[in-house]
Amino acid sequence: MAPPPKSSGVPPEVAAVQNRGGVVACNFNQLFKLDPPTLRGWLRLLRRVPDAAMWLLQLPASAEARLRIFAREDDLASASASPRRDRASGRGRGGRGLHASASPQEGAEGRVGFSGRVGWQDHLVLKARANLSLDSPVFNSHTSGVDMLWAGVPMLTLPGETMSS
Repeated sequence: MAPPPKSSGVPPEVAAVQNRGGVVACNFNQLFKLDPPTLRGWLRLLRRVPDAAMWLLQLPASAEARLRIFAREDDLASASASPRRDRASGRGRGGRGLHASASPQEGAEGRVGFSGRVGWQDHLVLKARANLSLDSPVFNSHTSGVDMLWAGVPMLTLPGETMSS
């Protein structure tokens, strides 16, 4: 049996970035609309923007655990594929990948937050707390995208070749 959806509101991973004035990208589509290449691209974005978070809808609730595992594995694959860089100089610091003492927040996994559905009267106000809505290219947002635009959140999307994209 799937765990119940999380309480509504801003997830702690997202709130922490917001409190520091960081950037919050979101996608409030049902999670079946997200494909692995799109998720990898979004995780790569998080790793390149240190003070950013990704906010996703926890629908279905059972998908959160699988997406967290995907993010963790993608962080590890990315860390082993490229040398660590000194943020100030951009130069490599020797060694490869994340050090054993690295926290999840150094990768993308610790900055992906999920929230459950909220009531109609609250959902546009809550969505307006995001800075940028990222549309899923394989199966676009449709109604969720219109809601984001009504909430005043700009949306980044890509044209596709099918009706759903």
